[in-house]
Amino acid sequence: MRRIERPMAVAAVHWFSEAEGGRPTPPPGPTYASTAVFVLGDDQALIPGWPSKGEHFSVLLDFDEVDAEGDCEAKVEFISWPLVSDYLRPGANFIVTEGPRAVAMARVDATFDNGSP
Repeated sequence: MRRIERPMAVAAVHWFSEAEGGRPTPPPGPTYASTAVFVLGDDQALIPGWPSKGEHFSVLLDFDEVDAEGDCEAKVEFISWPLVSDYLRPGANFIVTEGPRAVAMARVDATFDNGSP
């Protein structure tokens, strides 16, 4: 899979351990494709089955190394800029999912203007 050269954002990612309901090990990288659900506040209380029932967006994460605690910095690209443009901003959080299972939490640290068409 291709590396992300011009990311929409950079995020701090924490991969959930198997004990936390995540993967046995973080994905091998360097580029990982999955889906993401933005954390918008009271979604967990308002949407039964959230995050698996939340609005999902296709995401690419590009990272080099995951530390022993499951943390890494990743370049972020969403497949559809228009769908995420209202959510993607510094400080925004999103959950990375594999089907209904949450496998990571990400916090956007920086965004870049080159994400828009």
